[in-house]
Amino acid sequence: MPIKKAATLLDIYDGDDLVKKNVPVKEGQWSVPLESLVPGLHGFTARAGEIDSEQWDVGIYPTLELTDFQDRTWGGWKLTSPSEWYRIGASGENVYGSIAIPVKYVQKSYLEKTLVGLVEGQWYSFKVNVHYVYAGHSLRVHLQANTTLFADNALSNQWKVIEGVFRATQAEYRFVIIFSITVSTPPLVSVVNVNIDDIQIAVALPPEDA
Repeated sequence: MPIKKAATLLDIYDGDDLVKKNVPVKEGQWSVPLESLVPGLHGFTARAGEIDSEQWDVGIYPTLELTDFQDRTWGGWKLTSPSEWYRIGASGENVYGSIAIPVKYVQKSYLEKTLVGLVEGQWYSFKVNVHYVYAGHSLRVHLQANTTLFADNALSNQWKVIEGVFRATQAEYRFVIIFSITVSTPPLVSVVNVNIDDIQIAVALPPEDA
């Protein structure tokens, strides 16, 4: 961060908390190595006597889970429904997972994974990018973190991020992605391929209405 050339030593603050005293300035620049930061939004300032620099905001949101399929694996996610077994597909440079769901008048497919190490009381985000190709079929995606449930509709032939936030009540969580397909009568196809990309669970700020 630039600082006045007249200053040779700075005190670095995160909000009102002193991070490090007497940080040297070299050619108008300073730096401070940080081993760890509490998740959330941090506002750093440099102080030289009574003079403060402008605030530098940094958001720290550790990711617990990121399955993007670039390594052509499912990252430990398991299919736990009567759907056809899934595969790894590709479109140009994009690599994604694909579930072949047998079509009935109403059909659901489930992907699930259990994660440990969540902090009780901490807010987390849960999101997945989904896509399917058949017109005349309605796809609803439910994201379930233990008993917390949020859902949205995907759009035919378009990628859409389905997401939500929840507050952890325990350290171990079972995450489930539920794909619910409603088809025309009679169904026009026997299988609907649902494509999945970027399954992510990360530390998050509380929602404004929390």
